[in-house]
Amino acid sequence: MGPITSRYIQKQSDNGMKFTGALMIKLLLGKFIGTILFMVVLTGCVTQTGDLTNYPIQEIFDTSDGSKVTLVMGEGKLILNAGDDHLVKGTIQNNFKDWNPSIQRSSESLTISQGDISQIVQPPQKGIVNDWAIQLSNQPTDLFIEAKGYFGNLNLTKANLRTFRILDSFSQTEIKFEDPNPVNMSIFEVGSASSTLKLTGLANANFDLMNFRGVGGNYTLDFSGQLQHDTQVNIVAGLGNIKIEVPHEIAAVVNVSGNYSKFDLHGPWVKDNGYRNPAVGKLFTINIKMDMGFLTLILK
Repeated sequence: MGPITSRYIQKQSDNGMKFTGALMIKLLLGKFIGTILFMVVLTGCVTQTGDLTNYPIQEIFDTSDGSKVTLVMGEGKLILNAGDDHLVKGTIQNNFKDWNPSIQRSSESLTISQGDISQIVQPPQKGIVNDWAIQLSNQPTDLFIEAKGYFGNLNLTKANLRTFRILDSFSQTEIKFEDPNPVNMSIFEVGSASSTLKLTGLANANFDLMNFRGVGGNYTLDFSGQLQHDTQVNIVAGLGNIKIEVPHEIAAVVNVSGNYSKFDLHGPWVKDNGYRNPAVGKLFTINIKMDMGFLTLILK
């Protein structure tokens, strides 16, 4: 089978997310509703699989102004890397016809989706194959990912991200930046529920502002890398575990508020209207509001 045929559209919706209290409520309700749906699945619903099908993807962006890329997937595996040309390319392999991917294109945007993922509340069931291996282009990109019930390995090193937004639930995912993002990222936003999520090399992401919202999961935020400028991080979380890791060579101030259940402190933090690592250089200001959860700060 050849590459999926693109369908050009006149307008592409804005996939930007505003992480407000309303989204937190949505994520929290989704957790409990998802649990109910999961119980229904266990009591008699059987997913019908079919033949294994490969869908090659090869999409060219001709504009020098950058592109908007949206990925919508669930109950599968997502491997994402940065490319070295003006192509978004890869392969999607699955054996469940209702999840056959579709592509929508405009001159500056690309959406790859498998359809409705609202019913997904768990990682892949036995027998289901839904594997996405995607390579981003090397030109400036606004990236949005919505994913549920998946295993993810997102290596965004050298991906030229102008903005990055991800909304996920019921997942196990690692997102990493091994080298500095080549362009300045204006906003980095994460909304997650009931997931195990690890973010590594966050200083390399080169963002101006990061907003993180997490409910009922296990989250590790590692701020290692090369910090290019003073940066602010806002974290709101509850009913889960948050671990913050800061290397000793990166200056940071961590402000903590809320009704957290447990707070562990590791390393030579200086208590001074917050928790401070008095290193010399550009500064991370990390504001954390934590309710009914476990918070760990590590200076390593």
